[in-house]
Amino acid sequence: RIDTLTQAIERHPENAALYNSRGWYNFLDGNYAETVADYGRVIELGIENIDPVYHTSVYHVRGLAYVELGEKALAIESLQVAGEMYRASGESAGVEAIEGAIAQLSE
Repeated sequence: RIDTLTQAIERHPENAALYNSRGWYNFLDGNYAETVADYGRVIELGIENIDPVYHTSVYHVRGLAYVELGEKALAIESLQVAGEMYRASGESAGVEAIEGAIAQLSE
């Protein structure tokens, strides 16, 4: 899937949805630096250009990827944005998950 998405991105480099999908599959495959890069590109292109259901996950999963890379400060920053988005949408389970992750990183 990553190869197919990479080929599609080569043809459509301004398509944020393609980077979003590839970011997710990179995360699942343990390619954390690539996850961060792909989600960074989504943010750069404009998060409003992807399905709204994925907006929070861009920051949440990017934060988790930063954790795996040992980048605590960047992880907290990204997770805080996700937490604000969860809070704004009334998703209490998401808020709790983010607060727990940030608390562990802050120890």
